Amino acid sequence: ALDARNFFDTTIPAFRRHQAGGALGGAIKKDKTFFFTNYETLHESKGLSYSVDSISAAARNGTVCATSDKQGNCITTKQITVAQSVKPYLDLFPVPNGVVAGNTGKFVSGPPRLGKEDYVIGKIDHSFSSSTTLSGSYTYDDSHVNSPDSYNVRLVNAPTRRQNMVLNLQHIFTPSLINTTRVGFSRTYGG
Repeated sequence: ALDARNFFDTTIPAFRRHQAGGALGGAIKKDKTFFFTNYETLHESKGLSYSVDSISAAARNGTVCATSDKQGNCITTKQITVAQSVKPYLDLFPVPNGVVAGNTGKFVSGPPRLGKEDYVIGKIDHSFSSSTTLSGSYTYDDSHVNSPDSYNVRLVNAPTRRQNMVLNLQHIFTPSLINTTRVGFSRTYGG
């Protein structure tokens, strides 16, 4: 409801976000072993605002601007032959649906960017004695974002995944001597 219209937008792009999750924790063995876990998920569809230059319909057909005024309006045109080998490449650019000035025009679109993220945390603590404790934690974050290209021709997928694990063993020998041993694992993927 509070989303504002971009300067170039004629309407406010769609925006939906759904976020949910939960946490659970407690004792596995009274005064000895405890656990905690958390899960979160986020699903989003956000309309983007694109305004990019494209080739005008006239220029595609070989009618190009020979002279123009300071605002880019054509004063005179010239007819050229568009090679057959070039025509398939011209189709890669969308026909402008905004202001046309000279041989180019604005292609304006508001396609959605789709995103999904799942996030998990797990932690466990165990007390062997008043002087020896073991703890471990694990974090998992998996996300996928599909964004359209500037011409709204195809979606570009950007998956990422992060995993981290830590084990920590702590022993108190005396009030002035403590030993902490920590082992960790981290793995990251970005596509």
